[in-house]
Amino acid sequence: MRRWVGIGVFVRSILLLTCAVPSLVCEAQQTAAPAATAAAASHKPLTVDRIYSQPSLSGQLTRGIAWTPDSKQLSFFKSEGAGREAKTELWAMDVASGQRRLLLSAEKLESVLPADSGRSTQATGLGRHAPAEYQWAPGGGALLFQGPTSLAWFDLKTQASRILVSGKETIVDPKISPDGRYVSFVRNHNLWLVSVADGKERAFTEGGTEEVRKGELDWVYPEELEITTAYWWAPDSSAIAYFEMDERKVAQYPMVEFSSPVGEAEE
Repeated sequence: MRRWVGIGVFVRSILLLTCAVPSLVCEAQQTAAPAATAAAASHKPLTVDRIYSQPSLSGQLTRGIAWTPDSKQLSFFKSEGAGREAKTELWAMDVASGQRRLLLSAEKLESVLPADSGRSTQATGLGRHAPAEYQWAPGGGALLFQGPTSLAWFDLKTQASRILVSGKETIVDPKISPDGRYVSFVRNHNLWLVSVADGKERAFTEGGTEEVRKGELDWVYPEELEITTAYWWAPDSSAIAYFEMDERKVAQYPMVEFSSPVGEAEE
């Protein structure tokens, strides 16, 4: 008998709450109505012209975000303008205060690395040239910039840049040694080192080929597995550990290069 009494009280409470809800909803709608009307009046109608005009409704992604070695600042690329008038600069923001400062102007950023003759000259909206990739030196006093076939060192104190590596062969996966004395990179399927002090290069491995890669990944690892490197510096800069990948038993397979206007095949 007590069970039925409890259920009855519960049901009556639900009914009372259900009756009260409509009045609460009406009161809330009446309160929110003026605010909604004011907000709607402040918005302009979305037209076809507005959809395809600047600034883009999709917003602008911040590119090249990197922490400084002391974790107190964030650096990033900032672009203004469009087409051939676009300019890209490198800025830094203090995390605690939000204060921003210019690291490299657009003109200086374009002059750090030599022009790449293989890159398309068509305007991309990123400036006359797409900004190079960069990384901070361990002490925070310099930046390493990477182009398709070159590496440049930029001293933030003197605002001077110098080319460390330049040539026709593609350079990938550059890294600064933990002590900041060397820069390692992969070229022609081998690991290389260049001294920051004098720019002298030397091969760290020998015998690398397209089928026997030393410190270099095959395409499937970064493409499908998000593995982006095949070598690592020791914390004291005394050694480098690297993968040696033997692909000699893997058959070559042609694939259509979709960016080619004539459907060229790529092995």
